[in-house]
Amino acid sequence: MTSPTLGQIKLRDNTYGVLSFSSRSLPCFTELHTLFYPNGIKLIPSNIASLLTPVGLAYWSMDDGSKCSNGFHLNTNAFSLEDLDLLLDLLRVKFNLICSLHPRGKGNRIYISAKSMLAFRSLVTPHFHPSMLYKLA
Repeated sequence: MTSPTLGQIKLRDNTYGVLSFSSRSLPCFTELHTLFYPNGIKLIPSNIASLLTPVGLAYWSMDDGSKCSNGFHLNTNAFSLEDLDLLLDLLRVKFNLICSLHPRGKGNRIYISAKSMLAFRSLVTPHFHPSMLYKLA
């Protein structure tokens, strides 16, 4: 791992601290990269149902999710409608969550309904870092 570097970024009227670092490459990450970026194109692999666990859903939510009124958004703007249908089916069938698509810019986000937030929280909360629990409040 390289030495961490500290910096700042200004967004709107706020300044935020930034910490960046690089880690070494491992074969397990290469395998995942190959699954999600065949030929350099980002997609959802057809075997995603066997890959995504509550732990993975929690990490995805902490990284690329946000509270939306009483529901939750997963930012999936970069995926095709076919990939999003695959993800929606997975969330509905495997995790029994009520989900839909919300348009955002040139893509769509997955919306987890307020009706499913109790089930969603019970799945992911045990795997959330305490500093990220505000996303589930």
